Amino acid sequence: MIGSGAGAWVDREAGQLNVPGPIRRSIGLMQATVLLLATLGIALALSAVQLSIAAGQHRGAARARTEDVLTLAEGGATRAAWTLDQELAARVLGGVLATGGFRAARLVDERGEVLAAIRHYDAPRDPLSSRIREWLFRDVLRGERRLTLTVAGRSQFVGMLEVEQEPHALAAGFIRQAQGAVLASLVESLLVGLMLLWISSRLVTSHLHRAAVQLADARPERSDVFRLPVPAVHRDNELGDLLRSTNRMIARLQDSRRELAHVATHDPLTGLPNRLLIRDQLEGALSRARRSGTRVAVLFLDLDRFKAVNDLHGHECGDALLQAIAGALSTAVRDADAVGRLSGDEFLVVGEGIESEDEVVQLVRRVVDAASRRHPLGEREVSATVSVGVAIFPADGEDADALIRNADLAMYRAKRDSGSVWRFYSDEMGGRAAQRVRLEADLALARGRGELELHYQPRYATGTGVIQGCEALVRWRRGGRLVNAARFIALAEDSGLILDIGDFVLDEACRQAAAWNAAGTPLRVAVNISGRQLTDRDLAADVRGALARHGLAPRLLELEVTESVLIGNLERGRALLAGLRDDGVVISVDDFGTGYSSLAYLIGLPAACLKIDRSFVSGPNRSPAVLGMIINMARSLGMRSVAEGVETEAQHAMLCEHGCDEVQGYLLGVPVPASEFAAAFLSGEDARPAVGRRS
Repeated sequence: MIGSGAGAWVDREAGQLNVPGPIRRSIGLMQATVLLLATLGIALALSAVQLSIAAGQHRGAARARTEDVLTLAEGGATRAAWTLDQELAARVLGGVLATGGFRAARLVDERGEVLAAIRHYDAPRDPLSSRIREWLFRDVLRGERRLTLTVAGRSQFVGMLEVEQEPHALAAGFIRQAQGAVLASLVESLLVGLMLLWISSRLVTSHLHRAAVQLADARPERSDVFRLPVPAVHRDNELGDLLRSTNRMIARLQDSRRELAHVATHDPLTGLPNRLLIRDQLEGALSRARRSGTRVAVLFLDLDRFKAVNDLHGHECGDALLQAIAGALSTAVRDADAVGRLSGDEFLVVGEGIESEDEVVQLVRRVVDAASRRHPLGEREVSATVSVGVAIFPADGEDADALIRNADLAMYRAKRDSGSVWRFYSDEMGGRAAQRVRLEADLALARGRGELELHYQPRYATGTGVIQGCEALVRWRRGGRLVNAARFIALAEDSGLILDIGDFVLDEACRQAAAWNAAGTPLRVAVNISGRQLTDRDLAADVRGALARHGLAPRLLELEVTESVLIGNLERGRALLAGLRDDGVVISVDDFGTGYSSLAYLIGLPAACLKIDRSFVSGPNRSPAVLGMIINMARSLGMRSVAEGVETEAQHAMLCEHGCDEVQGYLLGVPVPASEFAAAFLSGEDARPAVGRRS
């Protein structure tokens, strides 16, 4: 709850202004109410005491009056009773009532016979008077005197004199005295309460009220230091301690708000503005550019092969590299420019006040030179290169989102071209991006539409020419035409759709292998495993489920994992693949030679086959000496060597000469659907197609 005024409070959780009742709103009113109630209670207590005293006094006075009257009439009443003089008795009783305050009198002789009796009957009085009479004076209204006469030296009983006071007069007197006492107590208590209220208000409440008003106007987000004043009279007491504690709390709150604002808008690793803040800075730069008619350059930077730095040197080294590059970028830009970290290894530079394209080129070169160099990180130096995409306001976008998106597209074009270069955005890139979005949307629906299918490419033993197995390759038939595999596989990797496609390939390959085995032509089928399947899924459970679902023997399934995938998840990959190998599944290292090609990770890897990348067979890296070295290394590690991409007889002969165990390629057979594969490669004597025949 944050105060918004002297008498209202803002409920931030409820999102509304809450104005409580008068007692809850003001401590002064609450204090006044408590004091008035307390004084009222004290006044009532004092009144009760005074009433009790008054009641006792009235009762005592009533008894004394009765005794006085009895004493006064005793002589005459005794003579009347001794002589049995009724007339005298009547005069005596009349004298008693004539004194006032009595309503009845009676005289009886020694035998109990009434000599005289007088009673006055009053009109009915108010109920309060009657209740007070019954409550206080019932036992003191009546009085009697025993009449005796001394005869011959002896006291002789001659009669009884009885009198009864008038009760209403007693009650009325008591009520008048009680009313005066209660009123006096109330007035006295009220005056004391008002005096106490005034003193407490002057000493405490007024200071609290002023502090509350000032505190309501304080905002934790204010940059200036807010302090409540501490009155001199309260400097050394509890209220002064409260105000000083409040000042400390507000100071800490302001510090916390500033820290939270910094954390919310800055990257914790590099200290640069994060995505949120750099976008706001870009928006501000665009607003100023619209007013001044200048341009704004947006540079989208991505580090090349940053994952390799983390994998080879550890994440601490990767973090240190990001910090070094952040510092280099901050010093490379102008004072008017801004640098931010978007996420991971992506940075954004906003160049403001651009007058010409040459200024953009100079800014890009400074940024690239600052980031693309060897950075000293402790005891080692790490080389870094960046790919940069450039979008310029207003030509390449009118708002921040469009400029960042287009700079990102240009960066991907730069990275695809070769890395460590920069590219300006063009409309053609936007068209390609739109095509990519449509392609990704269709790919997400491809499996449900039945557009995915598997083609199989055979693999042969070099010594015998006998088919050893085949590789299952996924194909996408979109609108009746096959989509280039390299195009949609890369898209599936980026979008995460590779997980769904990988499930399809694994399940369909196991189903087809089980069908061939049931037909009497058991054939091992190789399936490619992506990095996401290895890290984002329980691959072992998926494989075992597919084998059990189709009743396929594990030895008829081969999993191909590229060395770049393995090196990035070495420990997890080794343990997972070792478990599958123990189940009987064949493990292969695919595309060997394109990644790290290090013996360090091959040693102890649960792989049975080493597949040599096609670039060493039919590509620019082909070399008989390198091939021989890789084949001998595989043999020394107890692995079978498999060469892919065999397209000519000369290549086949070279592989046979170096002792390569198995080969596959267009020379031996192109990938075809399962039905065509069985007819082309699994029929005929010993299923041995002639080497060199194209299918």
